[in-house]
Amino acid sequence: MVNPPFTPLAPEDPPEIGGYRLVARLGAGGMGQVYLASTQSGRLLAVKVIRAEYTGDPEFRRRFQQEVAAVLRVQSLYTAPVVDADPHSRTPWLATAYVPGPSLDKAVAQHGPLPPQTVLTMVCGVAEALQAIHTVQVVHRDLKPSNVLLSPEGPRVIDFGIAKAVDATPLTGTGIRIGTPLFMAPEQALGHPAAPPVDVFALGGLALFAATGRTPFGEGPDPAVLYRVVHDEPQLDGCPPELRDLIARCLAKDPAHRPTPRALVAELERYAQPGPGPEWLPPPLTHALPAYAAPPSPPPARTRRTFGLGVVAGAAVAAAVVAATATAMLIRPGAADGTPLAQPATTVTVTQQAPATTATTGPSPDTGESTPSPEGTATEGSVAGAKAGTLLGTYKGINVTRYYEVNFTDDPTHPTENDGDVGYSSSGLRADKMAVLDSGQIGTFQACVDNTKYMDYYDVDQAKGRLVCVFGQSTIGLVKVTKVSEGDSNYITMDLTVWQR
Repeated sequence: MVNPPFTPLAPEDPPEIGGYRLVARLGAGGMGQVYLASTQSGRLLAVKVIRAEYTGDPEFRRRFQQEVAAVLRVQSLYTAPVVDADPHSRTPWLATAYVPGPSLDKAVAQHGPLPPQTVLTMVCGVAEALQAIHTVQVVHRDLKPSNVLLSPEGPRVIDFGIAKAVDATPLTGTGIRIGTPLFMAPEQALGHPAAPPVDVFALGGLALFAATGRTPFGEGPDPAVLYRVVHDEPQLDGCPPELRDLIARCLAKDPAHRPTPRALVAELERYAQPGPGPEWLPPPLTHALPAYAAPPSPPPARTRRTFGLGVVAGAAVAAAVVAATATAMLIRPGAADGTPLAQPATTVTVTQQAPATTATTGPSPDTGESTPSPEGTATEGSVAGAKAGTLLGTYKGINVTRYYEVNFTDDPTHPTENDGDVGYSSSGLRADKMAVLDSGQIGTFQACVDNTKYMDYYDVDQAKGRLVCVFGQSTIGLVKVTKVSEGDSNYITMDLTVWQR
């Protein structure tokens, strides 16, 4: 039986990525760690988090953003579709639909070579996937057994569109080669630009591996394998007769002599997957599939350390005393008439304990943004026992220097370098989870709760004037960027409303 890919999350793994709850680890590759994740509705995703070595390179981020935009346009039944991504995140990530089946390399390692009929069906499906990938001007460049999954409905190609972005980084000049030597085309081995025929060459090697358990140019050190790829003919010993000619044509040294994916699909159409169901796979693999459709339960939610009165006041605040609020405008010294100067002033919520009362909100007349009624504002900070939606505070004119963060429960008016719920970094708002309200939508607690279009980065120029819901561990903050500094100041100004979550 093929071992299911699920392994428990490690202590250093985050509880969620991009708003998707992590369930388990699926594996790791040269480009990053892959997690099994769940949407709020329970749909499963595979989320790849790019390795830190690449994330500090601006050219990688630019190329990765371009490639993500391209692969989002890929439409094929034989790929694991990309459903979400964030190339701007501190740690870029890419989410695809989860495929409930083993990779080709694991299937062959545990069950041996596949029958010729299965291999032909796989080649037809992978060729159709390549046709869709190439249509949007993307070349896979690293097609190999671990990047082909065997699902009940046919093969699925994964990890397309990332290698090109990695190829643009300085790391490729320090011994990191894009592609796997055992399945590289001669032109790749020689350092020539990769074009669609390199994927067809890899498909030939993939088919031989599936049918025999061997690679076409043998094993050994990378330089020796690459030499044979360029100069030797592929070793097709033991290849089933019905596959030999097809594989040999795909492995032609001259790219012009290889068939196109479209031609392969037309040639192998009679072998295409006939419909839903695992009948295209041999019985041992069919019997292993149910284990892939039964992932482990998500781990319990982790609690994050919070600050503010909920901690400082201890048991007294745990009684959930609700406060009435008086708002005081901080005036810079020297303002003779008692009005704030042109320099952005800061409005803070000053609280005092009072009998419990209900927080209310209503749209302000000029922006439609939710503003609190003076009566009923809760004590600043996350208050134990307070109902979800309780208003905790409003703040105007918070200046946030680049690479600083605002903590919703620990003095939001004084951003710090860490432990914040939302921060300003590299020209964008950053948070573990946030969502942008539609233009003209009133900024209420319920509007934030209902918005599930999560992200963890938002360009600050796009954010200016928009209402952004930021989801903390125990609070929800409504952020409105009112000013983006010009020149060397490197700060933004924001208004903030905070509710109990």
